[in-house]
Amino acid sequence: MKRLFKIYRHVLYFFALPIFVSSFFRPAVGKEYDVGFWKKISLVRSFRKTIRSIPSASDWLEHLAMAERILLIPRSVEGGVIECGAYKGASTANLSRACVLTGRTLYVADSFEGLPEPVEEDRYHLQEVKGKHKEYRKGDYAGAFEEVKQNIRRHGDIQCCEFIRGYYENTLAGLKDKKLVFVFLDVDLNDSLKTCCKYLWVGLEGGCFLFSHEAQDLAFVSHFFNQAWWQEHLKTDAPGFIGAGTGLPLGIAYGSAIGYTVKK
Repeated sequence: MKRLFKIYRHVLYFFALPIFVSSFFRPAVGKEYDVGFWKKISLVRSFRKTIRSIPSASDWLEHLAMAERILLIPRSVEGGVIECGAYKGASTANLSRACVLTGRTLYVADSFEGLPEPVEEDRYHLQEVKGKHKEYRKGDYAGAFEEVKQNIRRHGDIQCCEFIRGYYENTLAGLKDKKLVFVFLDVDLNDSLKTCCKYLWVGLEGGCFLFSHEAQDLAFVSHFFNQAWWQEHLKTDAPGFIGAGTGLPLGIAYGSAIGYTVKK
């Protein structure tokens, strides 16, 4: 029965795939950067190849959804792209391709030693849509610095990458004055999320996107609705979060792990 269900899901995925990628192929996506149909086909192929070649906590369709947003940023809006949480470099490699096409720097922020030691209340997270708990431990999702760089060289474009090594509370304060047009957080822990928002939201340009890979973790994304925290630390209203609980509709049955918020 499990085998039949797996085959059924693969068949559904095959027929639904054109729907999942249709938004990426809109003429407006990449128009300012001369990224037409065949360049988009090339990106799709390279994204899929990257995921097959490098262990990844995120999916190529999720990377494509983020690349679409990067390609839609007007050329006149200055700023770089930042990824917090590179793991083995699969998402980094794919995002680097979009950054090269748009002439933007990709800041890669990671300890390259895995997660820090979680505080007790941050150790177990519940994914409501899947009805399961996830436990985080120190060192989870570690990708050695040289390993990550080598993966990017093979499957992306390292020339656009600037690496920021260390735990976020020690490294991100230096980016408060840096202009950003896109933020991708795959940081897992609530404490890390708050640190990233505290230091990166200030530099994010108006109308630009912050994506998170913990969309299905309601306790995690509830931070984007915490009016008291946003007023205290950033003197602004909580921005909310699209995809809270289920993620964006990029997969069969369980949606996806990514969602986003927009700086108004």
